[in-house]
Amino acid sequence: MASRALLAAWALALAGCQMTFIDEEGLRSSQLPPHALIVDGSSLGGRCDDAYSAEQALSPRTPWCSITRALEAAPRGWSVSIRGGAYPLLMARTPSARSAELLLQPYPLERVEIAGVVLKSQQYLRFQGLHFTGPISIQAGVSHVTFSDCDITSETPAAGVHVEAPVEDFSLVRCIVHDLREAGDGVSGRGFLADEAGARIRLLENRFLRLEGVGVRIANAQDLTVEGNQLPDSAQPFFITDSRDVTLRANRVHGSGGPVWLHGIEGLRLENNVFTGFVHWAVDLANVPGARILNNTLWGNGQGGIDLNDVSGPATVGVVLQNNILQTLDGLSAKAAAFAFEDYNLVGGGHFSGVHDVARPPMFMDAASLDFHLAPGSPGIDAALADGAPQVDADGRPRWDEPEVPDTGAGAPPHGDLGAFEGR
Repeated sequence: MASRALLAAWALALAGCQMTFIDEEGLRSSQLPPHALIVDGSSLGGRCDDAYSAEQALSPRTPWCSITRALEAAPRGWSVSIRGGAYPLLMARTPSARSAELLLQPYPLERVEIAGVVLKSQQYLRFQGLHFTGPISIQAGVSHVTFSDCDITSETPAAGVHVEAPVEDFSLVRCIVHDLREAGDGVSGRGFLADEAGARIRLLENRFLRLEGVGVRIANAQDLTVEGNQLPDSAQPFFITDSRDVTLRANRVHGSGGPVWLHGIEGLRLENNVFTGFVHWAVDLANVPGARILNNTLWGNGQGGIDLNDVSGPATVGVVLQNNILQTLDGLSAKAAAFAFEDYNLVGGGHFSGVHDVARPPMFMDAASLDFHLAPGSPGIDAALADGAPQVDADGRPRWDEPEVPDTGAGAPPHGDLGAFEGR
């Protein structure tokens, strides 16, 4: 009798475990978006087969084996959910006729590792929440492609993302690009590399960590936005040349070996950036006609804030320099002829002449701890010219008028603060 009771208890416990497993699996599958095609290279939920139809691949029990199959066969408006595990290098070179975005993301609560990506003649793809253990190569004919919330690294020397031919509408959003080694080939060790960049490139809210090369190197871009990125202790954060309509906004860099290098750019907008702790100058500018440099904080660097020295190319004229906190403004070209407007800045030294410029210590909250918000009593509070200035600060907070502080700024209210941050 005791043995039968024990067997019955074991059977009941086993049934409970099975029910728990089934319920958990059912819960995860219920989180799938509508029309989610399943790729399961390890056959976790059922035997995979790339011969299955798209309708069959909607079930976790009859999944496809390869991501390539999903790229080639996914119907318009469907998405791809990839089961956990390690996948080989993804080679997508067959020209696609895609006209709507195809989302590729991990199966709920599972981790997906892909040993790199090569894209050629591909359009309308979004890779989201994936881990890439090898480099991403973007070749000819690529447009409307986004990598978001991804982890990108490489076990061998490589660039994290290498755009090898001009692209259109390419975005890297909220990704971590890290631990890339350099091999002296001019490519490896870079976080994002695009020497023939193309049009409408967006690098938004990424983190570039432990790179032996330049964080972001771009040339020949049209309509480039680099916004909200973090590059602590980089060899050199940004190296951007020979481009048009470039915006660097709300990026944070500390402890860089080389400067932010911006040469040969027409239509440059530099605003709400925090560049501190550089070995030499924070920003090296040359041949940037019409540049608008607004509400940046450049302080605590080895030699200064901005160095402006033209080389061969269009002369730097028509620059607007307004509402910045600059350790220095240096260079042979940093003279009155370069500026359409230079005023309402806090400048530690160099060539500045605005009647409202301030030559006093900025008084940060805690610069040693990298808190560059202005402290109470700072001469930069309510000292900005509102006209043409960004309406939000580097934290995304609205610019506002501190009612207890006398306004020394001007323009249409509110009279915000100098530098990248607004108050506390």
